[in-house]
Amino acid sequence: MPDLALFDFLPAWVFPFLVALAIGLLIGLEREASPHPANERPIGVRTFPLITVLGFVSAHWFPLPVFLTTLVLFGLLLLGSYLLANFGRPSLGLTTEYSALAAFLLGGLTASGHLLAAMIIAVIVTLLLASKEPLHGFIARNIGRAELVAIIRFALVSLVVFPLLPDQNYTALQFNPRKIWLMVVLVSGLSFLGYFGAKLLDTRKGVLISAIFGGLVSSTAVTMSFARLSKSNPQLSAGLASGIILASAMMFLRQAAVAWAINPRMGQLLALFVLPAALLGALFFWRTQHQVQESTDVPLRNPFELTQALSFAAIYAVTLAAAQLALDYYGQAGVYALALASGIADVDAINLSMAELSMDGRLVLSVAVGGALLAGLSNTLVKTGLGVGLGDRRLRPYLLWGMGSMALSAGAGVFLLALWY
Repeated sequence: MPDLALFDFLPAWVFPFLVALAIGLLIGLEREASPHPANERPIGVRTFPLITVLGFVSAHWFPLPVFLTTLVLFGLLLLGSYLLANFGRPSLGLTTEYSALAAFLLGGLTASGHLLAAMIIAVIVTLLLASKEPLHGFIARNIGRAELVAIIRFALVSLVVFPLLPDQNYTALQFNPRKIWLMVVLVSGLSFLGYFGAKLLDTRKGVLISAIFGGLVSSTAVTMSFARLSKSNPQLSAGLASGIILASAMMFLRQAAVAWAINPRMGQLLALFVLPAALLGALFFWRTQHQVQESTDVPLRNPFELTQALSFAAIYAVTLAAAQLALDYYGQAGVYALALASGIADVDAINLSMAELSMDGRLVLSVAVGGALLAGLSNTLVKTGLGVGLGDRRLRPYLLWGMGSMALSAGAGVFLLALWY
């Protein structure tokens, strides 16, 4: 909240009133500037400040029943105005009417002293109003039925299924259904971010966007796509290799982000050790990306299917159990061997297992970070093999240098952890 000491010479209500007035002006400017039919006079830059002032006055100087009564009457006035304006012709949207109700409530919010909250909400409301065409265009271009169903399913498993699962441990291996499902929500959410980020920015615009967002979803998919593209476009091999390397660098950063969400201490330490690998990938991309002049595209799959979520939950549960058994029977060496083997297919399950076990104190932090690094190392080597096998011969030296450097960096991290801890 702003420091009101500068306004001590004014009555206490003046500064909140000015904030309410500014909020009305902000929303009113957007409404006035937005397109509207030529024969329609918009509710705009004069009316919205009056609305926020009405909300402020009714909340500041009158008891709550008066504010609520005013809100109801104002809502009825908006409804009557809407029905009258649309009588006998196709109905228009209700966006302006909803905005007016929001402005009234924001005026009341400033009167209650929540100035910062009111300002933040006002800015968000204005951004949403101003984003009509970009949002509608994005949805029309990128959100089909499959994406909509996936979003609904993700909301179902994260907002409905997750809270209903029991939050208690079962068996000696301490399986907790809610914690296991939390990992599904976390990994799926991060993949959603990459998938829709790629769609929003359009991966066909270049290697950089494809590598960054594709790496968040699946660096393996980026590797296979770019490697095959190099077969038909061998002159682009250097730039495509840089895209593969950058996507793999994003995988290391994704590992640190996921670990940080579960166990901040592990995430911080892992970030320290994956940063060199990520920087190497970014440096290699910076030095070679100019060699790609044509557009590229990575056919990313929709990141959320129920069967895929259930499969990951099962894989994570098995990996978590295997990590505990490896630790009990073979110690640190067993954990490292499991991490190397798991990373061949995927790094998420073993990375989450390391974070979970280290958070509970069942696994030493340095061993957990070392296991995550080894999983990243083996996954990087597998992608190198895929790139070399599927790509043009000109792609191979770049991949061997770039991916090899990242793998060596991850291996050096494990070695340093063994020395320091």
